[in-house]
Amino acid sequence: MPEVDADLAVSIGVLHHIEDPRPTIARIFEVLRPGGRFLVWVYGREGNAAYIAFAESLRVLTRRVPDAVLAGLTHLLTAGLSLYVALCRYLPLPLGTYMREVMARFDYRKRFFLVFDQLNVGYAKYYTEREARELLAGAGFHKVELHHRHGMSWTVIGEKPQEA
Repeated sequence: MPEVDADLAVSIGVLHHIEDPRPTIARIFEVLRPGGRFLVWVYGREGNAAYIAFAESLRVLTRRVPDAVLAGLTHLLTAGLSLYVALCRYLPLPLGTYMREVMARFDYRKRFFLVFDQLNVGYAKYYTEREARELLAGAGFHKVELHHRHGMSWTVIGEKPQEA
């Protein structure tokens, strides 16, 4: 019998990089106390169609280039992103709210690392609402609640049943 001592487990930005997260979620379910909660944040498919098309097409190349080459490309893209963030302050552009409320708070260095990480990732899944719910519900969690964060990602929380 596994040790059962956790009231809360949190996974922020991890599960969408695991091709089959079911064993990980099953293990978390095992170690939570009855009534324990699991909070997950994953990339969302809804609201991200243009970004996913852009990022996935770039990743075909960027996963294969040396980090120094990727860094050069990342500087170009980060400069473009910074210009886009500035334009979103004045124009009604796609993702404008996200750019003004989230990206505008980040300095160039943080934006650079966000872009670099997005282009250097080995695997990324963008979850639909149904898939995000099923991550926890399929593992036995109940009282599963979802929040479509910034209209681009999912925050999901579920509770281990008392009788589990």
